[in-house]
Formats: sequence, structure tokens, C-alpha cells
Amino acid sequence: MTGPSIQKAYGLTKPLINVFPFPIFSPTAPTTNDRSYLPGQVWVHASGDTRTVYIFGGRDSSGLGVWTLSSTSAGDLQTLSGDSGTADPSGGNILVAGGTNITTSATSNQVTINLDSSVTVTDITGGNLKMYVNRIQSMDTNGNITLFPDGTGNVQIRSRTQNSVAVYGASGALLESSLLTNGQLLIGSTGNAPVAANLTSTGGSVTITNTAGGINLEAAGGGSGFTWSVVTASTAAITANTGIITDNATSVAVTLPATAAVGDTYRVVAKGGSGASFVVGVSTGQSIRFGSTFTTTSSGTLAATQLGDALEIVCSVANTAFIVTSVIGNITVT
Repeated sequence: MTGPSIQKAYGLTKPLINVFPFPIFSPTAPTTNDRSYLPGQVWVHASGDTRTVYIFGGRDSSGLGVWTLSSTSAGDLQTLSGDSGTADPSGGNILVAGGTNITTSATSNQVTINLDSSVTVTDITGGNLKMYVNRIQSMDTNGNITLFPDGTGNVQIRSRTQNSVAVYGASGALLESSLLTNGQLLIGSTGNAPVAANLTSTGGSVTITNTAGGINLEAAGGGSGFTWSVVTASTAAITANTGIITDNATSVAVTLPATAAVGDTYRVVAKGGSGASFVVGVSTGQSIRFGSTFTTTSSGTLAATQLGDALEIVCSVANTAFIVTSVIGNITVT
């Protein structure tokens, strides 16, 4: 390889002296392959009206040329600073490297920084919200609520009672009901939180059976809401919404209850065949209306005259007055 040429000049006291090389003017900047120069060689990169001056510093250990800007201005890049540390040019270059979930690419005078389409993050904490690799947790005055993927595509809310029902409180606070027992429902209470309660039948006309995950409603009694019983004794006390089938060798004395609610219904049937009839009596202060006729208050009766006779009696005034709404046969009123 031919080394750089040395310029000579005539001096005043010596015939020839070494002269420092003239500056190189070029439309391009020097590269590491521009290396056949003496240290101190000046290279002027002329681009339009802009001039950038480089000085040759010799060759590095690999034999590549080392060029350094002779001076810098406010617009010249000398170092890059990160959140920690700085990056200085090496061979006139600063590498912009990607990191976790980030890649970089460069062309011409542009560096592009790309975020991966699939991003993996570690824990993120900010204020009362914490985002972890496997959960999101909120910490506030209402306690800790943690959203947890359960591995099946569902999200769990931790720090809550299993099998309770979610309800919303003031300002959208997420609350929970008490654990519900068999057949319980959340029943509204105007302006207040819903209440866990079972269905009830105040008049006893509906039989309610609560099971795990179910409620069964049946009209009280058999047939058309009645409980029927066969009476073979000579006396019987009938109760609301029940029916009696008399089957005594002679007659059965049936007594209405002293306490009755409006609408309470009573039925009596005299069994056919070998059975006998009935006599329906009242309690103290009561009377029964049969058509346009009334039984004697406190002591009156309605008596069947033959097998197959039947009565339906309904309470029309609580505790005191009753009326026959259905009749079969000839009934004697006293």
C-alpha cells in the first residue's frame, strides 16, 4: 500500500521543507475506509451552503480510519442520554437498540422505533391501582378488590364471599348480599338495599316448599285448594279451607271455628251408601245465612236429610257471619 504523499515547499533557510496537507473538499463525509492520510488531515464536507469539518486522527487497531468533527454547534449530536447513563459515538455512530417488546430499524437519515404487536409486561403500579402479570388489584377504602383470570376465560373478584350476590351501593360501590338459604330471594325495599327473604302465604292458602335452587308453590289442600278428610266419629271441628266427608253410622256434628277470616271456606258432604248425614252448628255469636233464611245466632244448625247432601259455607263477616254458597239436597235450617 502506498502511504500518503508529503507536500514539499521552498523555505527561507532550507531548500525544501514539509508542508501540512491542503484541506480536502468533498460533497460527502469521510468514512472509516478513508484512511490513507496523515494524522491532522482536514476534510471539509460541503453540502450546499453547509460546511462540516472533520480531522483525521489516524487508524484504529483494525486499520480503519478515525475521523472527528473539528468543532460542534448547538445542533450537533455529541451524546445520547437515557434514563440512566449516556451513549457516546463510536466510530461516528450511536446505536439505537431495541429492548423488551421494542424493535428498531434505520434507513437513510431515519430511525423507526416499533412496539411489538404482542406485548408482555411485568408488574405496573400507579396510585391505588396495581397491574400484575396475572391480576389487576385495586386498593381503596372499601377494601382490596382483585380481578383474577381463572384460566377458563372468566374473571374472578377476590376478597368476596363465595356464592353471595353482588349489589351496588352508594356511588357505585360493589357490595354483596348475605348468603341465601334454600328458596330465598332478594326482595326490593324502596330506597334501601334488597332484603334476602323467603316467600310466605299469610292466609295459608298457598303451600310453599323451599329446596336447594327451587321454590314449589301449591294451593293449600287437595282438589280445588282443599284438604279433605273422612270423619267416622260423631263430632268434628272443621277448619278453614278444608272439607269433611262424614261416615258415621248415624250423624256427625260439625262445628264451625270461633275465629274465621272473610273468605274462609268450609265444605261438608254426607257420604252415600252405608254412611250417615251431618249437622253443621255455629259457635257463640255466629249465624249462617241459607238463601233468605238465617240460623239462630249462637245455637242454630244446618242439617242434612239424606245421604249425598253437601254444603259449601263461606265466612262473610270475620268470626260472626257465614253464608251458604253451594248446596246439594234438602237441608233443614234451625
